[in-house]
Amino acid sequence: MVKMQVLQMAQTECREQIAAIVARHLAGDYSDSLTRFSYINGAEDFLGFIHTPDYFGYTREFSLINRITPQISRRIRNNSQIIDLGPGDGQKAIRILTNLSGRISNYLALDISRQMLNVAQISQNRIQSVAKKYRLCDFSNMPKLRLAI
Repeated sequence: MVKMQVLQMAQTECREQIAAIVARHLAGDYSDSLTRFSYINGAEDFLGFIHTPDYFGYTREFSLINRITPQISRRIRNNSQIIDLGPGDGQKAIRILTNLSGRISNYLALDISRQMLNVAQISQNRIQSVAKKYRLCDFSNMPKLRLAI
């Protein structure tokens, strides 16, 4: 019974937030986005998809990362910073940070999903050579995005 009440309250709050955002959009204020409401189950869906035997994306993506990071390394300065928009489970960033070891000083992961940020942070704990931050952020409206690494 209590669980149902909590769920109903959350749904009501979500509807109210959506209505407020739509009203602001109609008034010409686009500082907030409805995008975050499409990710309510996004983390579960993403993690369920990438951890299936039929998903081969990481093999190809890791191969590409391994090919391009030497070129990136030659073009960036020491103490460079990386901003990761939508880090997923953090595995690709681990590969990039490892390949660019010694060149990167700061890493900032931004995601609309707190759960995905937590997954990325846990998977990246072993990377100690880089200062890492994880921020909940709807980056679909970049002009309003303020960052401090």
